[in-house]
Amino acid sequence: MNSLSDQIQPPPGKARRAERGPVRRWIADLHAWIGAFVGLFVILVGSTGIALGFAYELMRAETGGFDVTGLSTNDVPRIEQMIARAQDAAGPEFIPLGYVGPHGEIVNPAPMIYGLSAAPEAGGEEQVITFDPATGEATGSFLLHDTWTHWLIDLHYELLAGEIGVAFMAAIALLVALLALAGLVLWWPVARSALAKPFSFSWRGNYVRKSFSLHSLVGFWLALPILLWGISGAYWNQPEWFPAAISPQLEGPDETTTAWLNESDCNDAITPETAMSSALAAVPRSSVVEMHFAAPWQPYHAVQLDARGADQLDGDTRAWVSATCSDRVVVEQLRGAEATGPLLKALHSGRIFGAFRQLVIALVGLSFITIGVTGLILWWRRIAPQRRQVRN
Repeated sequence: MNSLSDQIQPPPGKARRAERGPVRRWIADLHAWIGAFVGLFVILVGSTGIALGFAYELMRAETGGFDVTGLSTNDVPRIEQMIARAQDAAGPEFIPLGYVGPHGEIVNPAPMIYGLSAAPEAGGEEQVITFDPATGEATGSFLLHDTWTHWLIDLHYELLAGEIGVAFMAAIALLVALLALAGLVLWWPVARSALAKPFSFSWRGNYVRKSFSLHSLVGFWLALPILLWGISGAYWNQPEWFPAAISPQLEGPDETTTAWLNESDCNDAITPETAMSSALAAVPRSSVVEMHFAAPWQPYHAVQLDARGADQLDGDTRAWVSATCSDRVVVEQLRGAEATGPLLKALHSGRIFGAFRQLVIALVGLSFITIGVTGLILWWRRIAPQRRQVRN
């Protein structure tokens, strides 16, 4: 019985004879079987990834919010005004928990206030209120988990399976990166006649030959993007799997800092707007990306800042401001290799490409779909006869 590598990669003549070396044969079989395992997930990730490249348009069509008449003329968000208008739009039971600036969680020009529709014990759900940055008026209010766009995000991120799904999708992403590397090794020509194979699509032969030609073409030209999106996707889901030097933990201060922020003698009630002003004063020439307000379970305001103008998703600086004393501010900033992690997330979301973000996301998503579909065709078409032989 011929090796699977012989059947999936049938270049003629000298190239084929050389390709039958044990190491290359083993890599080809590994590439085929791992590809068969992750193929459907690759197609799913590519499809949902393309859709999420248009998350703003989808969310706007679905909720009726996110209407924008112009950009804000204020350098600092008017948080207190936004909170008051959010409570008017969402109802008296709404509990504000935070602020998301323009181009924060979703690439769009509308700022948002988020919170709970009611107290947790009353079954409150996460609610979002959008604003027109030019007028400061609320333009929409919706429950986040009731939207199809949020469902798409969860499907792409965790397969709707919670923490287990998050880890599983991170593992799938690493396998995709491994497949890209293995594919490049297999492409590396063992004869000059094989050098031109990945550079054009061949219309000759049956659908299996065409699938192989398309698989090779896309795999060659887009191997690097597939590799990078696999690594960055794994980082997005499981940053703790990566070296600590590129995985900074800025989600909250350490226990000593938290105690210092909480054990204040001021006994003042620091509003979100005052806390934001204190954070901006501590980090001049920065802008607010996102803010989490103080709450009974969090004795400080957490302000995410962008001090270098490069990361509108997570920011590069954290400022924690005491909820009872405005002069108690702790600042931590990403430096050196620590900026690698946020850069990977900016790459994966396409933000790093600016105006070409959606085009790049669509191209990479289509490459995932194409690689997944053609890979499964090649695997099944070649493995099915072997299974029949075994049964006979």
